[in-house]
Amino acid sequence: MKNFLIIFLLFFFQYNTTNVLHAKSIIKVGIYDNEPLIYTDADGNGKGFFAEIIEYIAEQERLQIEYVPGTWQQCL
Repeated sequence: MKNFLIIFLLFFFQYNTTNVLHAKSIIKVGIYDNEPLIYTDADGNGKGFFAEIIEYIAEQERLQIEYVPGTWQQCL
């Protein structure tokens, strides 16, 4: 019975902590105009080669991306 309780508690804590670790996170990404690498379209969405890579990684890691427009110096 004691072993069952220990296994149950380990499973319970593991299940609850993985949900917290995989919560939706919003990542702000500085974006500047350097077409075709990265730029904003008319709707303010990130476009270009770098934006596609960022979006792919965000999808795999379950992250939300928020693009913040600016100059190269502001993005640094």
